[in-house]
Amino acid sequence: MELSGMTFRARHGVHWSEKLFKKRFKVDLRAIYDISPASASDRIGDAVDFARVYDTVKRGMDMPADLLETVASNVFGAVKEGFPALGGLEVKVSKFNPPVRGRMKFSSITVSE
Repeated sequence: MELSGMTFRARHGVHWSEKLFKKRFKVDLRAIYDISPASASDRIGDAVDFARVYDTVKRGMDMPADLLETVASNVFGAVKEGFPALGGLEVKVSKFNPPVRGRMKFSSITVSE
């Protein structure tokens, strides 16, 4: 499964302005799970509910942190705890327009198992 381009506004960063004003972040998530029960029954109860995964990612993004590494680890941990059936979990958190001396679209950290 893959959930790509989930966007959030949050106050993560080491600079005072990043704590004061919400910045834009993007989360991409990939995981493996057995879809056989869901494909056979065609019932959401037998599948991983993407809306619940999104809500879990949002909770992880809402946890205060200075470093992007911590944010990515928080999201990864929240999803892993909430959905133990997911294997090969990979979470990539990207921060748009990071505070650098120059132009950069985003910086990213990926946590995977």
